[in-house]
Amino acid sequence: MKPLLLLITLITTLNAASEPYIFTNHDGKTLEDTIIKYDIEKEEVLLENNGRQPLSLFSETDQRYILQWNQLNGFLSTMRFKLTLDKDRWARMKQEQNRTPVYIALDRRPHFDTLIHQTTPLEEYEEYSSIELDAVGFSLKLRNQNFFPLENITVQSKVIYEETLFQTSDSFYESESDLFDEIITEQRVRVREESISMLVPLEEITVHSATAILTEQKLDRTLLTSEEEEEEDTSSIEGGDWSDHNRDREDDFVGVWFRIGIPDPSGQLTWRHISYPDDLFEELIWDEL
Repeated sequence: MKPLLLLITLITTLNAASEPYIFTNHDGKTLEDTIIKYDIEKEEVLLENNGRQPLSLFSETDQRYILQWNQLNGFLSTMRFKLTLDKDRWARMKQEQNRTPVYIALDRRPHFDTLIHQTTPLEEYEEYSSIELDAVGFSLKLRNQNFFPLENITVQSKVIYEETLFQTSDSFYESESDLFDEIITEQRVRVREESISMLVPLEEITVHSATAILTEQKLDRTLLTSEEEEEEDTSSIEGGDWSDHNRDREDDFVGVWFRIGIPDPSGQLTWRHISYPDDLFEELIWDEL
């Protein structure tokens, strides 16, 4: 499966260099400055006004802040933390069957909520039914190309699709007041979440979305006649043209939205987003799905 060429966009970006922070050393002295860079090999932090300082100079709380700041910068880098989205078809099933239908004459009596009906087998007709189920999902590859681990990653995904439903059953009705053939559409969203405790340098891991179960149903009522019978006009019966009551419904896949989060130095999750189609998350709001 070839990767989809998607645009990876950051909705939330963090310019840590523009945010001053009050640091404290082991003696309780404070210093307000802004982190520019952290050197993991030398264990030194580069400050905007005070230059390079050893990590050990700072309090344990500030050391955790510096390390988390460094993780967040590595997480937000599209070069050092790569995301690749693939579309998968995990299962497919198709079922076909033929059966003789039943004609249902329907009547609504005054002061009665239930419908009065009478069934008549139609042996000269055959009902052809085809149902196809398609399980569509997505896999997301996360690759850490930083020189340090990324910890406490949260991956959430939402698969969105539209399910079409008949307002009534598949039977053939004689009625002037009820819309038995009308199709309604409902949006479905399936959610999945998982946590990754750590991604070590150069590690690649694959996570999966929930599955969208898409249904396609075709119901074709065809007149089965001999050549002699074809000359007769038997294409309609009382209550309407039989061919007008064929059914065709198909669910529609809308898209998938992944968001990947990591805690910032304050403990709040900062998200990166990737979707298919690539502009899906620009058109929708996560909390409203």
